[in-house]
Amino acid sequence: DYQRILFHDCKDFIETSPEKPAEKNLEKNERSAAEIEVWMEKRQPTILAINDLETQAMKFMNNGDLPAAVETLASAEKTLDEASTKLPDELMVQNLRGYHHKNLAILYQKAERPLKKEVELEKAENAFQKVISVRPSDASALNGMGSVSILRGELDAAKDFIGQALKIDPTYPEARHDRALIDKIELERARDAAPPQ
Repeated sequence: DYQRILFHDCKDFIETSPEKPAEKNLEKNERSAAEIEVWMEKRQPTILAINDLETQAMKFMNNGDLPAAVETLASAEKTLDEASTKLPDELMVQNLRGYHHKNLAILYQKAERPLKKEVELEKAENAFQKVISVRPSDASALNGMGSVSILRGELDAAKDFIGQALKIDPTYPEARHDRALIDKIELERARDAAPPQ
């Protein structure tokens, strides 16, 4: 998801006409390769650092090492705060923040801390909504909203958000995974609700 966010932000940057005529290829009305490289170099290290920390935290979480997951997510939050200072108006940072808080919500769910889980889901939702309000067709933010809805047990809302993400990008692996997860949860609920045979 983190690489997808970077890719889509880069695509939007390339397709948005630059402010200064000197920065664009006048024949094609596009940004120059040098300008794109500079833009990417400002963002890619941040994305990769956050991605590495979030991935590591999820591994700790899946292995049952919640203290190590908490410590790693704290490092990720520090990196996100630095990114917010360096790139204050970037939607990319909002998307990353949304996924970070979603991961914290998963951690609190595993630790059986429902109030803290809901606080993190609220933060994730706010971050994703900021992105969607500016860029309604952002598949990453829509899928993030779907993940938040799954964690709240709101499967109809989750289906809607994830369905929108898949409509934008039918090959989106995380959205396809989340859609399959909803099907699994619904199957389990139906089985639990069925009368004993």
